[in-house]
Amino acid sequence: MACREDCDVPSTDLATTQRRAVCLFAFLAAFYSVEDVGNAISLRRDCPLASCGHVAHFLLLVDFATFLLAHLCDPDKFAKLRGEFCAWLAGACAV
Repeated sequence: MACREDCDVPSTDLATTQRRAVCLFAFLAAFYSVEDVGNAISLRRDCPLASCGHVAHFLLLVDFATFLLAHLCDPDKFAKLRGEFCAWLAGACAV
């Protein structure tokens, strides 16, 4: 939708973007805590390596969510991230 030529990219304010990001990562954390942690507990005796894989996936998700939310909640970092993304998007669309 952002690359369509017949319409402009809609602009969003910082509060809306932060709220959407928090909602997305809250859902992902809740979903994967049930999915990964639940499977890790159920598989810990039969398949300990698979259990470790589920725990590692959940910890990586939490780490990424924390990193991204920290950048989005700081207005200076958000402006820099948005500028870099728009520049990357313009370069990708020019190809």
